[in-house]
Amino acid sequence: GILPVRIVTCISKHAGTTSCGSIDDTLQAGKSQAVIFIQRGPPVHKQLPWKTLEDKGLTDPQWVKRIETSLYADWNKIRILIDDIDEWIIDIKDSDDTIYKNYTGRSNKIVLRNLALLRDYAPAHKIWIRIPYIPRYNNDKDVLRTKKRLEDMGFSHLEEFYLISI
Repeated sequence: GILPVRIVTCISKHAGTTSCGSIDDTLQAGKSQAVIFIQRGPPVHKQLPWKTLEDKGLTDPQWVKRIETSLYADWNKIRILIDDIDEWIIDIKDSDDTIYKNYTGRSNKIVLRNLALLRDYAPAHKIWIRIPYIPRYNNDKDVLRTKKRLEDMGFSHLEEFYLISI
């Protein structure tokens, strides 16, 4: 039969620790097909959720570790993950700083810098970039410009999608 997918929510604490919902209780019911960690806040080295599972012998070597991120974080917090992550899913929003700032309230300079650094450290086939059409913020021309910029940076796994407000 199909094994269940377990979801564990983790919250990074200001004091440099990460607190997760009870991982042991989550996995007690038997092997899982996958465990999805929802990390709120930047990851903290040695407190990564899957490290806790590995320490307890609860991981399966066939599990693929994927992370979905905007890359809006200090590079050192991203760098510590590179050797552990099998696939990166990057939500780029838009490469235009004004559009990004209007949508998020922040500049995208950190995101683009981190993306360039990630390209230098992780194999391109491990990096998937999602480019959203964001109603009232960008248009077809903007998405194509972002896509072209990412292709020029050497990325080929690019996915366009529509954000839907509900």
